[in-house]
Amino acid sequence: MDGRFRNYIRNGRLNKSINCLYTRSMNKQRPQLNVNINPDLVEDVKCEKCECQSFTACYIIKRVPALVSPTGKEMMMPVETFSCLACGHINKEFMPDLKK
Repeated sequence: MDGRFRNYIRNGRLNKSINCLYTRSMNKQRPQLNVNINPDLVEDVKCEKCECQSFTACYIIKRVPALVSPTGKEMMMPVETFSCLACGHINKEFMPDLKK
């Protein structure tokens, strides 16, 4: 494994300190809504590849160049998304649009 990833990923798991930082920042952006939604009115999401309806949370790791990094050093940025539990495919709608 590349030495640059060693600080961020240990034994295939994201470093807890980075995960906590990311989770805290994401929680600030997502207000909690108490809304009652009828389950009959919602649509099931299926994998584009195998049509499985089960997904698991995963991370895409983006490399941040030193020129745009807040520390002035190259770093890794975890981006949470969902992958199919059966085949591992990530639907296009789950791919984060980071160019905004």
